[in-house]
Amino acid sequence: MPIVDTLITVENVSRQVLWATIIDFESYPIAMRDVSDVQWDERRADGGISTWRVLLNGSELTWTESDQFADLERVDFSLIDGDVEVWQEFWKIEGDQPQLSARLDVEFDIGIPSLVGDPTTTIDLVPIDWVVNELLALTLDLPGAPDVVASAGEAAGSLERLLGVAELRLAEFRRALGHDYSAPTPIITRRRYEFLPRTSATWDIPEELRRRVRLVQRLQDQQAAYARYIEVATAALPRNVRLAAPAIDSYIDLVLDHWLQAEEDSLGRRIASSSRRQTLIAESTI
Repeated sequence: MPIVDTLITVENVSRQVLWATIIDFESYPIAMRDVSDVQWDERRADGGISTWRVLLNGSELTWTESDQFADLERVDFSLIDGDVEVWQEFWKIEGDQPQLSARLDVEFDIGIPSLVGDPTTTIDLVPIDWVVNELLALTLDLPGAPDVVASAGEAAGSLERLLGVAELRLAEFRRALGHDYSAPTPIITRRRYEFLPRTSATWDIPEELRRRVRLVQRLQDQQAAYARYIEVATAALPRNVRLAAPAIDSYIDLVLDHWLQAEEDSLGRRIASSSRRQTLIAESTI
């Protein structure tokens, strides 16, 4: 994971004054133009819980963190929730008067490769045979038949659920071919996604991380073709159907089995190629 290490040296400032300045989080927006807001959700003598809004390369990130104070020495921060996958940092006072230094060390991971979206977004996915049966019933009722909207309605599954089932079946497919299981793909917010290209262009990050950023951008380009189905899913309620759409769990495994069988050779070649590429990348960094 990328690490940012910054050292600030001050003279003729007491340790008590420097310490008070470091832990005065609510004053950070006054002195730091990229810090928009800091609020204490819980405050104790030895730390607390705080929520931050920060501009990083033009994109606003928000997170909530746990703060632990070691009086006059060090502040440790650990992520509770937010727009980044990992965010760990510390302030540490070093040296002795009259010259003191404040060291800021930040380790972060923006959580990629990823899909962009809301995990709870519903997907208007229904089996084609159910749609055909509803349309057939409509034609039999002609003339004067009402319009039929054969959408999933309450049976729509979430993006997180659909992705989880697909990854599970792909993992079984990979293991059958003798390849390791790939880590689950996280779903990140659009705000975090928009932050990625700026990070890649501005910060001195490793080439492997740059490759991961490019991969997320390609995934987002491919996902864009299906965006309208996701965006209207909750609004497209079924209308004038005879039977409710079946629940996604009743047919999604059959759909994935059909896809894996139809694309078995192509998927096998792509997985083997990806594994070889990852091996070469790992060997080149040793």
